[in-house]
Amino acid sequence: MRDLKAVGKKFVHVMYPRKSSALLRDWDLWGPLVLCVSLALMLQGGSADSKDDGGPQFAEVFVIIWFGAVVITLNSKLLGGTISFFQSLCVLGYCVMPLTVAMLVCRLVLLAGAGTVSFIIRLIVVGAMFAWSTLGESSL
Repeated sequence: MRDLKAVGKKFVHVMYPRKSSALLRDWDLWGPLVLCVSLALMLQGGSADSKDDGGPQFAEVFVIIWFGAVVITLNSKLLGGTISFFQSLCVLGYCVMPLTVAMLVCRLVLLAGAGTVSFIIRLIVVGAMFAWSTLGESSL
């Protein structure tokens, strides 16, 4: 229950960013794991018995996100960063939240039907999530 509260606190912090060194000290990998798994599952798409199901997407999401986080973390450490490897992985993992929220909303919109209106709504949602992630970053 303690870990669940800590993950929830970090989710709220991602939604409404503000400076807090305590969040960086108390790193965890549960939130990034949940975000990665949910993003990968939503990208999987299609039915389970379909032959042309998007199977590789699940592995691709993990490889791209986790390998990218490792590369960025190592780059930070080589440039003299003072945060630990797992702290950096935690922060970068939680940065996937706007992508996950956008994917969830886009999947829900697609359930209503595909068409021009659906495309425009999904485009607005992705643009809003991009703005949310970039504007929130400037306040950190």
